[in-house]
Amino acid sequence: MKKILAAILSLGIVGGTLPAAYPFNAGQSSAEDFFDPLTKIGLPLENYPERLLGDADNDKLITPYDASKVLRVYAEASVTGKFDYSEETCEAMDADMNGKVDANDAAHILRWCIKKPAFTPGDYPRSLVEGHQNKEIAYDPTMFTSSENYVDPSAATVKPTITIDKVEVKANEVSGEDITVNISVSGADHNYASGGIHLIYDDRLTLKNLKRPDNDDSKIIFSHDTVDNGVEFFGFMCYENAGTDGILATATFTLPDDAEPGTLYPIGIKYCEDSRTFDCFGKVSNDDESKLMTSYLFTNGIENGYISVTASEEPSTVIEPTYETSIITRDGITYTIISDHAVVTACDKSLSGEVVLPDSIDGFPVIQISGSAFKNCTGITSVTIPETTETISDEAFIGCTSLSEIVFPSGVRNIGGNAFIGTPWLEAKRAEDPIVVVNGIIVDGKTCSGDVVIPDNVTFISSNAFTGCENIVSVKIPDTVRIINNAAFKDCTALKTVEMGNNDVSLYSYVFSGCSSLENIKKLPDKLSSLGLYMFKGCESLKEITVPDSVRSITTGTFENCPIAKLTILNGDCMITGKDVFGDVEIHSYAGGKVENWAKTNGKTFVALSGVSTLKGDANLDKQVNIADAVLVMQVATNPDKYAQGRSELSITAQGETNADVDGKKGLTNSDALLIQKFKLGLIESFES
Repeated sequence: MKKILAAILSLGIVGGTLPAAYPFNAGQSSAEDFFDPLTKIGLPLENYPERLLGDADNDKLITPYDASKVLRVYAEASVTGKFDYSEETCEAMDADMNGKVDANDAAHILRWCIKKPAFTPGDYPRSLVEGHQNKEIAYDPTMFTSSENYVDPSAATVKPTITIDKVEVKANEVSGEDITVNISVSGADHNYASGGIHLIYDDRLTLKNLKRPDNDDSKIIFSHDTVDNGVEFFGFMCYENAGTDGILATATFTLPDDAEPGTLYPIGIKYCEDSRTFDCFGKVSNDDESKLMTSYLFTNGIENGYISVTASEEPSTVIEPTYETSIITRDGITYTIISDHAVVTACDKSLSGEVVLPDSIDGFPVIQISGSAFKNCTGITSVTIPETTETISDEAFIGCTSLSEIVFPSGVRNIGGNAFIGTPWLEAKRAEDPIVVVNGIIVDGKTCSGDVVIPDNVTFISSNAFTGCENIVSVKIPDTVRIINNAAFKDCTALKTVEMGNNDVSLYSYVFSGCSSLENIKKLPDKLSSLGLYMFKGCESLKEITVPDSVRSITTGTFENCPIAKLTILNGDCMITGKDVFGDVEIHSYAGGKVENWAKTNGKTFVALSGVSTLKGDANLDKQVNIADAVLVMQVATNPDKYAQGRSELSITAQGETNADVDGKKGLTNSDALLIQKFKLGLIESFES
């Protein structure tokens, strides 16, 4: 393994990205100082005489609040590049004693609070799968961090994806059987030379081997190293930049003999960077395109998998993995076969005239046109998209300067940002109506001006649909809209007013970022569950906003460089995370919840709202959560004739019952009362499961 790492290092592939955790040299004030190479110190417990290990807030106790503080410190350092804490504080936060402060320390602290085990230095990889049993692990792109060498993944022309099989096996065939899981790459055909990948898996599995595919001569070196139980690192090198799409590696696992139907064993990829191994995916030259490939892969291109055990009444054999990847080129168009479907991934730039895409290729339905698939294919004049296609990805036809006709099937339900920029088709559609709509999807609105009313038939606003449109003054969005994608109205500098309906809508990142004239959001939908990251960043004129009680958490980065004066949060138990960016803001919310605590902790003026409390856990509507609420819930559960709704003057109210039903199960029980007590005692941070 040392040889493969040395070889990869010699090619310059693995440099240029930041550590995914922060060395705790105190008092560093610049990014250059902050991101010095990590030095592991491995301090034993006796080296912490003044501070209890894990006691981040120095209150002589280890509680979930300490974990919360570690996460806030880590997030603040990620954004600012500063880590201005004393060495003593850093050592206390370094719960796994590996010389760095990161999210794994928070996980250690939470596990200690729940199970009271001893801290074990170096066992952090197990936290990746612990608690995820019977649950698929979604890849977390925030694990890929970056600094001065970071490149925007959206600029990548080569957009690789690594996918891990999702395998099902019958329960009565588990014992003694080997299960093979493929790790495959697509979208990077003949475009990579080397890479390093951390594979994580449920530690109930036994890994028998991890190797390159049999009979695959494209990779001249393949090696792997066991990092810990449940974590492997494998590296690979190819001739020149000759890495091809297909199976990158195969892992063979043995399941435990007592595996039961319904059990799921997650397998995934984690971006990691430490003193031994650096994850990467790039070219020999480690040029800008190489860095873009790495950036895109670890933020957009990881699809994790699992082994799932299913019931079986009759004897059967293990279901072999169905995931296969292959490349087919027909008539100048390249298709990638992925499992049971095909994706259009590239075209010959000399292609010209009419293009009619088939419904299927070798029996596989063509369901997607991938990002940049036809980019700068200047000779094509028309495209007919098949009925089987559901998705057209970002910049799919950008720069097709002769493309004047596109035939869309009714099944297309997702169109990415800037998919048709630079085409005559788009120019003609803009001339008909500056709001260009396809199948209820707004694909472009960059030539709009004045007061914009989104049509009632629109359900989806694509990424960057209105980005940089400097002539929009107001936008009215109807109830029919369900998704407003990334940066949809970014940098609309004249936009002053946004009016939204009461729809169940998802708002993605940067939606109104850079709208420097935005003064008024008339109403955020009552069913809104979250605010997109950096949603109002740079909205310099926005002075007041009300966040509905359906929103359970707010990242302060949502309002970065937004000098808001009054922030009303109707959910008093809303979790606020991130560094303080608000300045002299007034926080209005219900008393007794997390919002009030955050406001007072951060020196903000807090104004208690009047009216009926909607605070989660507040059974008696006194605008705070305490033991009295737990008592009332137990009274309702044990003596409904007296305390259930409408039975007497002591009865719980309808709103009180809604507030107190915190366990996710309909009706009030002692389970709700127990959770309220745990919340009051600080044993849980919120009522979310």
